[in-house]
Amino acid sequence: EYFNKMRTDYGLSPDIDQYTCLIDLYARNGDLRKARDLMEEMPYDPSCIIWSSILSACKIYGDVELGREAANQLIKMEPCNAAPYLTLAHIYARKGLWNEVSEVRSLMQQRVKGKYAWSWV
Repeated sequence: EYFNKMRTDYGLSPDIDQYTCLIDLYARNGDLRKARDLMEEMPYDPSCIIWSSILSACKIYGDVELGREAANQLIKMEPCNAAPYLTLAHIYARKGLWNEVSEVRSLMQQRVKGKYAWSWV
């Protein structure tokens, strides 16, 4: 509705930042289907920020299916980032899906290499 009003009343087209904000708002409000639908309608490819918003909301609201999709998309975009693996494992754990938790943690151990640092005291 807001995007249509932007177009008709003001002759403006929403950009990726405006889509990102609205998707994040829907997701935080628990309206994950509406957020997902808007992602499909927008003329842009979803960014890591959008997928991260969706994944975080799935953790809060317990949406395993969409959480799995969001985590897989994030892993494709940033394969060495541990966050999507850990968040997906948390979603599975909250639903008691222990085999899936084990699989995700195993994948993370194979794909994500820790970065070591030195400090001097």
